Amino acid sequence: MINPLITSTPVPFEVYAKAEKFLLFSVTPAFRYVDGKATEQIEAYRYTIGDPATCMRFSVKVPGATAIISPEQLKVAKESLFVTLTDAFGRIYQTNGNTEISFTAKGIAVCK
Repeated sequence: MINPLITSTPVPFEVYAKAEKFLLFSVTPAFRYVDGKATEQIEAYRYTIGDPATCMRFSVKVPGATAIISPEQLKVAKESLFVTLTDAFGRIYQTNGNTEISFTAKGIAVCK
C-alpha cells in the first residue's frame, strides 16, 4: 500500500523535468465525467510534451475549455513548437496495483 502522505502531497514538476521549455508533441481534449461516464463537455486539455534535457515525455493536464493550439494546427506546424508551464506539479496515485504519476499545470504557453 502506498503511503497516503505521498499521494496527498503535490510534487513540483521541476523534480521530474529539468528543462524550462518543452517540445509539444500532441494536444487532446479531456472530457468531464458524470457518474463515471464521459460527457461531451471538455474540461481540460492534455498536452504531451518532451523534456529536451532528459528525453522524457510527460502528459500534462491543463484546465480550460480552449486549447492553446488545436491538434490540427499542431499537425501542420512547419516548425517544432516549444511551450512553458505555469504552476505545474505531479501527484502519485495507485491504480490496478500500479503506482502512477499524474501531472497538472495551471497554464501553458507557446514560446515565441
